Amino acid sequence: WSRKVHSGNPKNYSFPGGLAYNEGRLFLSSRSGTLAALNASTGEILWKYSFSQPFRSYPLIYRKNIYVVSGDDLGVAFSRDGKILWSISGDIQTTSVSKSASPLANDGKVFFPFSSGSIHATDFKDGRNFWTRSFNSASIGGSSSLITDFGGSPVITKRGLLMASFSGQTLFLDLNGKILWEINVGTSVSPLIIEDDAFLIEKNGILVRLSLKTGEVIWSRNLNKKNKRIEYFDPILVNGNIVITGNNKFITVISPEDGTIQKVKRLRGIPSSSPISYKGKVYIPLSNRRVQIF
Repeated sequence: WSRKVHSGNPKNYSFPGGLAYNEGRLFLSSRSGTLAALNASTGEILWKYSFSQPFRSYPLIYRKNIYVVSGDDLGVAFSRDGKILWSISGDIQTTSVSKSASPLANDGKVFFPFSSGSIHATDFKDGRNFWTRSFNSASIGGSSSLITDFGGSPVITKRGLLMASFSGQTLFLDLNGKILWEINVGTSVSPLIIEDDAFLIEKNGILVRLSLKTGEVIWSRNLNKKNKRIEYFDPILVNGNIVITGNNKFITVISPEDGTIQKVKRLRGIPSSSPISYKGKVYIPLSNRRVQIF
């Protein structure tokens, strides 16, 4: 089946929105500002809610509720049947970053990341705020040095919560909001966690391996030696190696141990988003509306 959920010309919207699945339903946050629930088997639209601003990221499904962050930094909780339960407002900052972070949850808390570079820990039931933490520095010397927005979605690990900014700062917090360590390394994508290490791609194309215990840099590798303008997508782990794609025509396989390049393959088109892995195969969506499989 196929279903048109939102109206308008997609080219007029820069924010991507996203998709989530839960118990036979698809939940779509669209670039036109629509949040919709669909029957995953038939495509029937079960309900829709329209906002005045586009969604910057995908919805979170947690304890059967739906949590989203709108383009104007409103964190909203919906019931499964489409009723607004509560909402909170985040500090708004104008940025040139067209994608942003999605909410995440753990142990009864929902964490909302906002464009000001702050993350709010709230009670999943009523939105009561437990704590708020923000980035407090940015890279100097570039036109994006004032952008403190998240480079990708924060990640919860067994040790705590990792959040990284586009402008050049990474914080590691315990789940009570205490900073365990911080480092002036930023990222343009969501961090990849492998055991006790985090892997980040800086906006200039440098892959960095950080220790989650100490925040120290274990190694870094330049992925963009020709200094071309490349937008990288979220890295994934496949068969023990890191797989990286960007908006060029290549897929790169890298060892997480020392950062050596295992393989580089030319694709049949330009990737349009991060790949996914299923049963050892890698599926790469291309901008020419095809999917390439390795």
